[in-house]
Amino acid sequence: MPTKILVIGGSGFIGARLTQSAVEEGHDVTYTYARYSKALDATAYLVDLTKSEDAALEQCLFNQRPQVVFHCAVPPPTYPDATAHQQISTGSVERTLTTLAKVAPDALFVYLSTNAVFGGRDGPFCEDDKPDPEARTDAYRTYGQTKAAGEEIALTQWPNSLVIRTANVDGYTIDGTLSPRIGAFVEKLQRGEPLPRFVDRQITPTLVDTLVAAMLEVAQPAFDTRGVLHIAAPNAVTDHEQARLLAVRLGVDEGLVERDSMANSPMMKASIRNAALDVSLTQSVLQTRLLSVEEQIEQLFSGWVC
Repeated sequence: MPTKILVIGGSGFIGARLTQSAVEEGHDVTYTYARYSKALDATAYLVDLTKSEDAALEQCLFNQRPQVVFHCAVPPPTYPDATAHQQISTGSVERTLTTLAKVAPDALFVYLSTNAVFGGRDGPFCEDDKPDPEARTDAYRTYGQTKAAGEEIALTQWPNSLVIRTANVDGYTIDGTLSPRIGAFVEKLQRGEPLPRFVDRQITPTLVDTLVAAMLEVAQPAFDTRGVLHIAAPNAVTDHEQARLLAVRLGVDEGLVERDSMANSPMMKASIRNAALDVSLTQSVLQTRLLSVEEQIEQLFSGWVC
């Protein structure tokens, strides 16, 4: 049976891929967009989450009465407008749940979050670790704080909710192009240009295909786990190690990937050195297999001839 799914923030990288995959699985899908709609076979609503006074979000919920809501909307992590962060990552969660209580009280609410909710100590972070974004002193502090607040609202105000934390998501967009971050890495390496990457930060990258597959799995009626899940690689690597794996897969000189330190980055020097997510608990309840960093790169470039 198809499920009525609403993707809030369905025009973004992850949201659009989620919407596309949900349509392909035969679900009845609606998505919201803030500026431009996508070429997706789904009902689209123009909803600017920074404008609560126009009630566009509430109207969408009233009209569609979804069974599952995925909240994927997010401003750029280092966007300087704290009000926009609050309205999108926190205020719209409250608005969504208030309206759902009236039109779809049994709906599943899935809030997509981030490892940036941690900042007072190094990881790896487990699903039940308490967020401490107020300890951050870097450019991601507001982002982490508002995402943590959104998590808290979802978990305390809506019993039928899930928080999915992820990190460093890459892959192909719905247009078939590489996401900007890894696309920029590939272009540099293929041009033979140096690619400085941190040797002193641990990360758990995520392939968007795996993230989307896991998100659609949790939307199935038979999936009854609630609380917090971590969707990321099961193994941590440094930024430098990830880039060297990429260079090897592309068949270019590994020496192009230069050693760099977070201390040299004005934006990152105050960030934690281990931002990895522990996915052990999540993998134990998911059928979707979380791919290692090596497997992610292999799958991402499986069609490439080097």
